[in-house]
Amino acid sequence: MQNGKLQEAANIAQQLVKADPNNIAAQCLLGQVAMQAKDFRFAEARFQQVLKLEPTNALVHFDLAVVFMYQHDYESAIVAMRQTLKYMPNHASAIKELGNVLIHHGRSSEAIEVLRTGTEHYPKDGNYWLSLGNALGDIGRHEQAIDCYQHIISLNPNVAIPRSNILMMANYQQHRNPGKIFAMSKDAAKFYPKTTIHNGANKAQRSHGKIAHASHKPAEIEPGGRHDPRQES
Repeated sequence: MQNGKLQEAANIAQQLVKADPNNIAAQCLLGQVAMQAKDFRFAEARFQQVLKLEPTNALVHFDLAVVFMYQHDYESAIVAMRQTLKYMPNHASAIKELGNVLIHHGRSSEAIEVLRTGTEHYPKDGNYWLSLGNALGDIGRHEQAIDCYQHIISLNPNVAIPRSNILMMANYQQHRNPGKIFAMSKDAAKFYPKTTIHNGANKAQRSHGKIAHASHKPAEIEPGGRHDPRQES
């Protein structure tokens, strides 16, 4: 919304709340307007007020989680997203965001449990499989991580990132199957010509699978941007 429209919406909502402080729709509108205006403290107060009136409102729990994330209060965001999933277990954005926040804060074991539910609810969405693979790789379950990345490729053979991540996972296990690493390197190099992965493929060919361990973690899915969770299917 433009600033003028924001102020107009805020004025309408304030009038409605003044007439009825328990008007949930008006309180939510005030919170949404405040969030767009980056007045996160006020937005938080509005959503908290709504949850006092309607504590099982999953959509408002998620709005509150987004507000906490904007304020970098990730522990509170995790709690709010868990509440979202308590009342709406298939909330797509909550599953994605919670899984990624847990991964980024070193709680990959918890993320795995959350993201598995995402793959169950949305088995054809590669984002859940990508994040699940990253979480599994973080705790050393490389073979299972590779399975996740390969599943993404089965859904869309033209994606590149899972191939890069497969190569990273395979590098950690090079002593087990160097031939497999070479094959994966060649496959990944098709999507990353003239890159470090391409060089890795050449090195693998020269040394028959002797590839150095990766110096960085697999690429991770970025948390989704702000959007209306009410649009989730």
